[in-house]
Amino acid sequence: MKTIFLKFTFLSIILTLSFSLTVAAQTQQFKTPSTIAEKPQIIKAKRTIIKLLLNDFFKNIENREIYLSTKNIPSEIQSEFPAIENITAKLIAPETELQDSECLFEFRSFAVSGKKASVLFGDCNDGLGYTFKKTRGKWKLVPSDIVNPN
Repeated sequence: MKTIFLKFTFLSIILTLSFSLTVAAQTQQFKTPSTIAEKPQIIKAKRTIIKLLLNDFFKNIENREIYLSTKNIPSEIQSEFPAIENITAKLIAPETELQDSECLFEFRSFAVSGKKASVLFGDCNDGLGYTFKKTRGKWKLVPSDIVNPN
């Protein structure tokens, strides 16, 4: 009887440990992008895409100051933010309150996978979805794939 009890206890401990390890491994797998250090090539791609998108988005606007949320912009890019033609970008923490007349632009989502990237970008009122492709080593905006996700 003692042997059966010990076998059952030992089996219960092994099953509990294996379940705990499985849950821990899956939790590790689903960490948010902000908690995982991004690879240098992804950071470089995001920096290039940010510059392309902002230059295109603000191409017909001259000498304007914009407020850009740091949400979804890696710290490596924030510290060396790309220059945008005719625009001064002020990086602002997302929780910062602005005056009523000011609007915060933000990258709502940003995904780079291989030679494709998708970005949701907009201001406090509206946003658009953008697709980028890497062709012959250069990132390019795909104009036909700009969509309004609303």
